[in-house]
Amino acid sequence: MQIFEKCKTAFLFNDSAAHTLDSNFYRHAGADIDGSILVLKNNKKILITSRLNLSKAKKLCNFAIKLYPGGKTAPFLKKIAPSGNVGLDFDSISAARLLRLKKIFGKRIVDISEPLALQRVQKTSEEAGKIKKAAQISRKILSSLHLSSKESEIGVANRLKIECFKAGASLAYPPIVAAGKNSANPHHSPTSKKLGHGMVLIDFGAKYENYCSDLTRCFFLGACKKEKQKYGEAKQIFYEMLDSVHRFRTCAAAAKYPLTQMKKLGWPAPLHSIGHGIGLDIHELPYFYEKSREKLLPNSIFAIEPACYFSNFGVRYEDDILLTGKKAKLI
Repeated sequence: MQIFEKCKTAFLFNDSAAHTLDSNFYRHAGADIDGSILVLKNNKKILITSRLNLSKAKKLCNFAIKLYPGGKTAPFLKKIAPSGNVGLDFDSISAARLLRLKKIFGKRIVDISEPLALQRVQKTSEEAGKIKKAAQISRKILSSLHLSSKESEIGVANRLKIECFKAGASLAYPPIVAAGKNSANPHHSPTSKKLGHGMVLIDFGAKYENYCSDLTRCFFLGACKKEKQKYGEAKQIFYEMLDSVHRFRTCAAAAKYPLTQMKKLGWPAPLHSIGHGIGLDIHELPYFYEKSREKLLPNSIFAIEPACYFSNFGVRYEDDILLTGKKAKLI
């Protein structure tokens, strides 16, 4: 039985110019070996790497390892996949590489980005443990965070980074620190603006051993009566979602429930989905919106983030949930 229905051989590349980890390469290789290609063929794995990484590869990979050829790579790759379709992850491969590979394999190339993404929805116990650790680190940092009205957004973001590194983690994404009106922008980038005496929205996630967490909290440095009310409603919707999500079979059905609650509360139309999967990437399957065709599967992990945005402020409450066969719980 082939790993992928559409192809006989698949190539996964882990050599981004930005030195970022390719998530699907890591999921199948179990290691981050930069400047390498992972070949999946006949339920077997072959790592193609350079002499620079040969020693590391031998320590971390318990499958076949080959060195890049000294000359042109085209004949070498063609020898590995002499016949049948060749699968590539179109979501991560560059246009330049795709064109080069088309010269080698022509019409035999097929896109396997969808099955690769689906394979990552249901987490192993090891993966769940790493995401749980990342979420615990994030919660601890946010719960112990003390803010000053004289502090800047950038200053808080930098503190979050330092605390994250102290905890033995890295950043899952650049933190969002949005004070006052800036909180109305869901993807605000921190500025030198002082926090002042209003509301501060912080979206922050740690990454532990390559696995992400994603949390959002709102802090109040003044009276903020309306902001506190809306934030309380967001928390209420989140926990109602936590208690009920296991009852739904699809992401669309799960998304409709909080959307109904939002309408009852008179919230404006949402600017983004109610939630998304998390894992090696901060946004991955499944996605929670009304037209989603994705099923809710046991052992999936996702962030739920009810939010409402007005002209002068926005609130969001977000935390990470593990869906087991019978219930959902904070991870």
